Amino acid sequence: AKMGMFGVFPQRLSLPQELAVRRASEVEEMLDSLNGQNVLRVRPRDIFCDGQTCALNDGSVSFYADNNHLSAEGSALVARAVMLAINGQ
Repeated sequence: AKMGMFGVFPQRLSLPQELAVRRASEVEEMLDSLNGQNVLRVRPRDIFCDGQTCALNDGSVSFYADNNHLSAEGSALVARAVMLAINGQ
């Protein structure tokens, strides 16, 4: 963890996607209950996960500031996906 604080990662870190899905399930269930013509869904797992694992970093940049909150870099990736969804891409 300390190495990550200084931007040095000895390897790419990830966690099982099953765990990530379980951790997000309550929030996703609540958000999925919202419906409407203008509701778009952007799921962070579609950005960070590959079907088996979810990336915590890319080998040089951490996507998370702590165990549950995105870093500025991770937030930028989600924001980009939100903008693409808004623009219909």
